[in-house]
Formats: sequence, structure tokens, C-alpha cells
Amino acid sequence: MINPYVVLTTVFVLTSACGQAQNERSINQATENEMPPLVIIGVEDNDVLNVRAEPHAGAALVGTLAPNTSGIRVTAQATETLDWIHIEANGLQGWANVSYLGYGNSFVSLPIRLHCSGTEPFWGMELSYSRADVSFAFNEREIRAGFSAPTSPAGRTNNWLRTRFEQETEFLLIEAETCSDGMSDKNYPYSILVKLEDNLIAGCCI
Repeated sequence: MINPYVVLTTVFVLTSACGQAQNERSINQATENEMPPLVIIGVEDNDVLNVRAEPHAGAALVGTLAPNTSGIRVTAQATETLDWIHIEANGLQGWANVSYLGYGNSFVSLPIRLHCSGTEPFWGMELSYSRADVSFAFNEREIRAGFSAPTSPAGRTNNWLRTRFEQETEFLLIEAETCSDGMSDKNYPYSILVKLEDNLIAGCCI
């Protein structure tokens, strides 16, 4: 039986084709790098973050965390979903939805989970804790890549750089600013510049 979870000091279970093996190893190695502590985001002051026994919303509740909780440590992540990670905080251990967690290493917290896309050329990205699933629609390619912890330049707390593990010339540069997809009236809260596999592309995230 394949374990659907990955402890961050173990090797990812390879469930895809051989061509994905290097990317899977990179993701696992990226998770072994020290990530900044996490904070809770998007939870109202009169609400709590639920922590569950399994990585899905219907799992048993093992406890809750107050919206001002910080210093949250990640111990594992699910292999089959980008939406849940296993955390430790205030003596509590369990699975939390990453939509309510952010990197707390700057004045403005960066959400862990982002949905990003761009047009002309068309591409999409599902970004989570240490992994990005990317679809290059313009050349019909899909890749999975691991990324290091986000870093911010001095004095610019609304910018974050994440480099691809062992390939620092490949990166994600995210900025908290109003972003337009150029095709609609919709505005997004983050812009992104991506350098991956000789592709330099730009887009928006939510």
C-alpha cells in the first residue's frame, strides 16, 4: 500500500513516469530546506483554524488554532493534493488547509496556496508549500517542480523570490500588487514572473 503522505525527511513516492523522477526528488529536497515559520491568514478574529486527523475537510477534528497563531511548523505534506499540510503548533499536530496559512517572514504575509495563470502565451500554475504543478499550454507540456523558501529583498516587504531547488536560474518572483490578465476586467491581488525551463512568462495569481 502506498503511503499518501510524505514526511519531509523522506523520499517522495514516485507515481508518475520516469521523466518525472528528477522533479520529484527536487521537490523532496526542497522541503528539507528550512522554511520560514507559518502564520494563519484569512481567518476572522472571532473564528479558528480547524486541524484535522486526515488531509480532507470531512476528517475528524483534532483541535483548533486561534487566528493570531504564529510559529507554525510543517512536518509533512500530502502527495495527492496541494491543499493540505501536516503541522505542529502549540502542542497540536494535524492536517491544516493551506488556504489559511502564509509565510510569516515579512510584514505582508505571502499565502502558501496560489492559483496563477498567464495569457499570450497561455499557461497555468498551482503553487503550494514546496511544489508547483505547471501547465505550459502553449507547448503542451506539464511539469512538477520543487521550490525553496520565499525570500524578500530589504525594504520591499511585498515582493518574494522563490528559486527552484538546485537550479537558481529558475525562479518565481511574486509581488503583492493589482494585476490584470489583459483579457478581462478582473483584477488579481498578485503578479508573478516565472523562469522555468527556458520559458520566461508573466501572469497573475489569486
